[in-house]
Amino acid sequence: MNCRAIVTASLLACLAGGSIGCEKGGSAMQRLGRAFRLEKKPGPEKQVSQLYLGKTGDERREALVAVSSQDWGLQEPYPAKYASMLKDDPDPSVRGAAAGALGRSGQVKYLPDVVAGLEDESARVRWDSAAALDILIGPAAVDPLRKHATEDTSTDVRAACAKALRNYREKPVVRTLMRCLGDDAFAVRHRAHSSLAEMTGRDLGYDPEKWAELSDEELAATRPARPPRPRWDLLGLTNRRAPRPAPAPAAETPKRPARPWWDLLGVTAKKPQPPQQASQ
Repeated sequence: MNCRAIVTASLLACLAGGSIGCEKGGSAMQRLGRAFRLEKKPGPEKQVSQLYLGKTGDERREALVAVSSQDWGLQEPYPAKYASMLKDDPDPSVRGAAAGALGRSGQVKYLPDVVAGLEDESARVRWDSAAALDILIGPAAVDPLRKHATEDTSTDVRAACAKALRNYREKPVVRTLMRCLGDDAFAVRHRAHSSLAEMTGRDLGYDPEKWAELSDEELAATRPARPPRPRWDLLGLTNRRAPRPAPAPAAETPKRPARPWWDLLGVTAKKPQPPQQASQ
């Protein structure tokens, strides 16, 4: 068989394969387009249906995140569903997402549910709950946060609790953060130092003894007002430092002598003459 015959047979085989592909599902380019075509996101009704009836943890978690990212998803009855999922869902990723959604809702009545998440067996859920408690603020969260900031087995959870404690400017909280300054993990020490600096308006370093000298009066006098931020801003990206005071007005400069409109170079402008002394 010569070279021309081989090329001809190859072309016929390619054409036959293309016709078979067309019969089964279109040309190769069409099949490639279908493979890379972006799947449309489900609408709100589908998302809510998956939230309540999703069979897998991935479906429920994705639906929970999608619903809670909408304003209407942070209003009743959805926060009540999130609280139920945080308590009873078998998937820890769903429970963690539910804790985050309750934090974004900003509804303090669900604070006990998020606090209970700190006792979850999953470190992921405990971390999500601690992060949510940096937004949901209430006295009921102080002692659980202090406990897990020093005793939790997860470094990430201890660091998240140390960060959330910045919202409670009290001497017992300062003592807990001082203990966190001696944590074996640098992440915990860093978070504790940042919280202390934010609470007091001072930077006394990582030495707990220096922070121990801070009295209750000094703590109350130096604590700065925390700038407001949206409930969705978990990382505090919208918080900005207070604007600098306006500079003092400069001294009034003497007026330039009048000059003709045609004098662009200021040739005719003369410096003001000093006042002449009065003749005796």
